[in-house]
Amino acid sequence: KYLGRIFRAVVGNVEERTVLNMLPDRDKSLEAFIRDLPDADKVEVVCIDQYDPYRTMIKKLLPGRAIVTDHFHVVRKANDALDRIRRGMVSTLKDEDKRTATRLRMSQKLFYCRSHDLRDEWRRSIIKWEQRFPVLGKAYWAKERFYDMYRECSTPAEAEAYYKRWKRTLEPDIADHFNNVANIQQRWLPHVFAYFEHPFTTAYVESLNRGLKALAAEGRRYSFETIRGKLLLAEKLEKKTFRDRSPG
Repeated sequence: KYLGRIFRAVVGNVEERTVLNMLPDRDKSLEAFIRDLPDADKVEVVCIDQYDPYRTMIKKLLPGRAIVTDHFHVVRKANDALDRIRRGMVSTLKDEDKRTATRLRMSQKLFYCRSHDLRDEWRRSIIKWEQRFPVLGKAYWAKERFYDMYRECSTPAEAEAYYKRWKRTLEPDIADHFNNVANIQQRWLPHVFAYFEHPFTTAYVESLNRGLKALAAEGRRYSFETIRGKLLLAEKLEKKTFRDRSPG
């Protein structure tokens, strides 16, 4: 989490949904934490975002463990690619049709919605935009197909085949945007597909990060240690975080 102009490492047990620690940085402090981790031999899976030093650190300090790239950080890139196309259209419309440009600029959340979550009026809006700007429709459905990899696949092999097929079938007028933004780099492919064998996410830690954002907003002058203490001693988390793991 970015706090006080520094990226802090927030570590949790994603299986038991407990806070382990919040560290002053995400490099040296995190490396020392992992090196001194009690019962490190019991760690089976490490779930991370696509920050290269995390991957390098885990391979060095916890060799042989499964490294899973959190799927939220994978699929949101498809949203980013779609958003670039949408913003590009807004820019071209500013001079010729300001009203349409404004409506399209304010429709970001609409295009972020999954197709199966669309209300009837939202679905009609998507169809209208698609009819007027076919490229935008192609980008929306390409984004949806990218997300569907996590719904339709159940093994790493299936996911790999699905991803390759998705890339191969991208329409030429949107392919560059998605290949530049949503492309999964070769070194991350095994960790992205590892999710289909070890379906863990960092969702619990992401929820903690949202709470940290609120804490930082409440007390603009809070020190790092104060925010850390409030996180670890939060009433809702205290019972889980500090429960006796070895009674007796």
